[in-house]
Amino acid sequence: MSKQLKDYQIRVVEELYDFFRFFLNKDGKEIVFKAPTGSGKTFIMTKLLEKISLEKENDKIAFIWASIGKGDLHKQSYESVKGELKGYPDCQLLDEAFVSGNTFIKDKQILFINWEKLVQKNKRTDTWKNALMRDQEGRNFIDLLEATKENEIKICLIVDESHIGLAKDTSISIFRDEIISPTVTINMSATPNRKPDVEVSLEEAIAEGMIKQQLIINKD
Repeated sequence: MSKQLKDYQIRVVEELYDFFRFFLNKDGKEIVFKAPTGSGKTFIMTKLLEKISLEKENDKIAFIWASIGKGDLHKQSYESVKGELKGYPDCQLLDEAFVSGNTFIKDKQILFINWEKLVQKNKRTDTWKNALMRDQEGRNFIDLLEATKENEIKICLIVDESHIGLAKDTSISIFRDEIISPTVTINMSATPNRKPDVEVSLEEAIAEGMIKQQLIINKD
């Protein structure tokens, strides 16, 4: 059984959707979404992508959900989002099977990537370390992106924990701007690098029971 959106989550999904709809025809725009840890950022984003897919049927849009970290955060997000959506929009992990089995990212498909691993290069040869960036049966991730755009499918990039990668790794920013080159980017974080366009306050998350009242120790 699907979870129900809290009142503040309904508001946030609507606000994010309005920004997305406005920016969809204005290449290279960014939406900054701020929400405290525990307030349901992933669930909110899941419901936003579901809403976009249902209400923007006539617009061809592919989603790339990018996570940072040495671990498998992107796989955790994939499992969570896929479990909630139950088949639509379609969720896929970027792996060798996906690259070899697909020529492009399909309309309304969500592709989960760990871009910290993708951007790594051999400093001596300036070649990609990750096999997914090199040929997989004559195709790689860059080829998928180019073919997606050739099929006139716009790319929406969702950056999870955006304050980490974009602040510390310029190669990730270059990868975003020059290789993915999304139409719209949604940066979500509890501590974004700039003023948010859409925000969940700690107070409303506590009021809805999502976060327990925090203890303040040694105030003043």
